[in-house]
Amino acid sequence: MDDLESADEDVRLGVYRIFATTGRAPAAATLAAELGLDADAVRASLRRLAGRRHLILDGSGDIVMAHPCSSI
Repeated sequence: MDDLESADEDVRLGVYRIFATTGRAPAAATLAAELGLDADAVRASLRRLAGRRHLILDGSGDIVMAHPCSSI
């Protein structure tokens, strides 16, 4: 696995945890509340994770897929 920043890894794991428990992709605000992080920091982390192909975002920055989970 590539070398992720600690906060990015926390966000990545939070995405999977929420996907697994709810069956839905979490919003950045939900992740921020769950992880105790600022929503802007979570959105930046999601963009970095998408850039490294850990997940796919739509044009609005919402999570569409976090392999193997999909919101579509």
